[in-house]
Amino acid sequence: EAKALGIHATGDIWCLTAGAEALHKDPALAEAVVRDIQGKPIVVPWLKDQVFEGTPAWWGCTSHPAFRAHVRAKLREALASGPAGLHVDDPLGGTAESSWAGGCFCSSCMEAFRNWLQAHDSPSLRVRAGVASWEGFDYAVLLRSRGAVTLALFKQGMADHPLRREFLDWQIEAAAGHFKELADLSLEILGSGRTLSANAYYDRLGSDSLVLAPRWYDEEPVTHTWTPRCASTSPFTSKPASPRCWASSMNTASS
Repeated sequence: EAKALGIHATGDIWCLTAGAEALHKDPALAEAVVRDIQGKPIVVPWLKDQVFEGTPAWWGCTSHPAFRAHVRAKLREALASGPAGLHVDDPLGGTAESSWAGGCFCSSCMEAFRNWLQAHDSPSLRVRAGVASWEGFDYAVLLRSRGAVTLALFKQGMADHPLRREFLDWQIEAAAGHFKELADLSLEILGSGRTLSANAYYDRLGSDSLVLAPRWYDEEPVTHTWTPRCASTSPFTSKPASPRCWASSMNTASS
């Protein structure tokens, strides 16, 4: 009956955290978490009640290989029964908190951001960073040298930090790249003609670097379906998106 009504079930995965129990039991996952300017892990604020034997639900860093491997493993589990598609919950992963919670400054993020800066190099960019080259550059070290030595001090001057816009641009592009990897893997497992959807809240990151969806599916026709609910821009659709709404479903055309 549901199928006759056009209703279908999808598998789903979560990119926000590995969960308190998994973090407690797996040292590799416990290392693969979002870290603040002091290198301390950041707890997902609305999951503070989720604690396993003293270990909280730290934010997973989607730039860290161990957390990315965890998400891919969960994707394979979710699609093992052959559902009609995939839903990605919290697709920004650790990128979501970069605009307000104080991360991520783990070694994986610092290396990836350094590589991004090298790819976007310009004399003016180096002047703003106070460096002659990007070799060995560590953004966290730069910010601490400018006084952001604690999470509280980092947040106080967050809008004025050097390379702040570039850092957010890199974060959202990295999240888009991770999402594309998940999308490609789901298509590999399920084949085309399936639903790919995500929920999102992108308003805090700014709209100038967010309209990324056309880059993700250049080789596959994509149909966007949308339920508008208000403000800002979603990288999945380039249409208005609520900070707390379901984003578009992207149905790849059948081959």
